[in-house]
Amino acid sequence: MTRTGALTAALILLLSASAAHAAGARSVSADAELNRQVAVFMASNIKLSIDNGLKGISELGLPVDTTQIRQLIFRELAKPYDRTAHDAAEAAIDSVSTALIVSHSAEMLRKAAEAPGALRLPDGTVIETLSEGTGASPAATSTVSMRYTGYLPDGSEFDTVAPEEAPFTAQLSSLTPGLASAMPHMKAGGHYRVTLPPEQAYGSEGIPGIIPPDCALSFDLYLLDVK
Repeated sequence: MTRTGALTAALILLLSASAAHAAGARSVSADAELNRQVAVFMASNIKLSIDNGLKGISELGLPVDTTQIRQLIFRELAKPYDRTAHDAAEAAIDSVSTALIVSHSAEMLRKAAEAPGALRLPDGTVIETLSEGTGASPAATSTVSMRYTGYLPDGSEFDTVAPEEAPFTAQLSSLTPGLASAMPHMKAGGHYRVTLPPEQAYGSEGIPGIIPPDCALSFDLYLLDVK
């Protein structure tokens, strides 16, 4: 090989090595950027989860300091996942939440029973007549049509049949126990407020995501028709 040829071969090897090094540098750079973007994505999801979780905790009415909770969360994130600690924390939150719901439910039932003219049934259901109807009263085998708005003890609405919607129609036997026991004390065309103790509503199960366990309910109800 001539000297020129040798130099040319050396130059080719040097350029090839430089290209490989540059490619390797680009690969490392790309990996580092991807790592950063993955971290940003996951951190953003964690932040959203924290915000949504704290909002949910606040809506439960738990006596907590959200600023302190945020600080404690980042301390806990530095620790390995502990299923036992997770389950214990969930149980503690559920216990306090249930106690609050039971207390608020009792207060709602007390206020309903003390309303002027309120009728308290043996099962604990309370009926307030806001406007007396002139039609028939339902029997155990009747089918009733109604419009209503249902409220939780904190005053939040969990269900409604709006005026522009078709009335809710059902047999008495398919209603919650408290509503079924209240219906014979109403008349078609009337406007009533019916407050149900938890055991006459959805009991210790509730409806996940809608009605908490052991929760009293209040219905602002218009009885439209009885068949």
